[in-house]
Amino acid sequence: MNHDDFKLPLAPLGLALLVMLVINLFMLLSWRLDCERLDLVLGLPAFLFGLAGAALVVVWFPIFLESAYLLAVKGGPGQAGAFEASGIYKHLRHPLYAGLGLSLLGAGFMANHTGVVLSALALSAVFYWRSLRDDERLLALHGREYEDYCARVPRFLPRFGPLFRDFLSRSDR
Repeated sequence: MNHDDFKLPLAPLGLALLVMLVINLFMLLSWRLDCERLDLVLGLPAFLFGLAGAALVVVWFPIFLESAYLLAVKGGPGQAGAFEASGIYKHLRHPLYAGLGLSLLGAGFMANHTGVVLSALALSAVFYWRSLRDDERLLALHGREYEDYCARVPRFLPRFGPLFRDFLSRSDR
């Protein structure tokens, strides 16, 4: 066994630990600064944050779950040899990062907690940096094929028309 054999199984554990650490750090910071409640910090009604948060979680958590499932079952695009994008990867290059970051942001809005929202924003910056590294690695590995994929498929926010058409066509089966 070499070092790379451990990377894929340990990656979700490392991501989960990073998320928990950052959330706890920002929750402690907001508690110490006495600015825990997002509605009081921003001066907007709490129910607006709850609605926005629910919408984010309803839309983005299934995207996160599908990408996690595809990574576990098939590997990401380009990890299993030939480059092929299927499922949510036909619509987003980095759905795992986008889904987790925006779901966490939604959870922070629903909890009306400044610390969780700040941690979601901080983690999204880390996810953006990771996505740049992933793109560089896959471009070096797959060349023109991945470059064409990058030109067709957005990094984080999908074109919702094709995404919904694909979703509806899958639900007919």
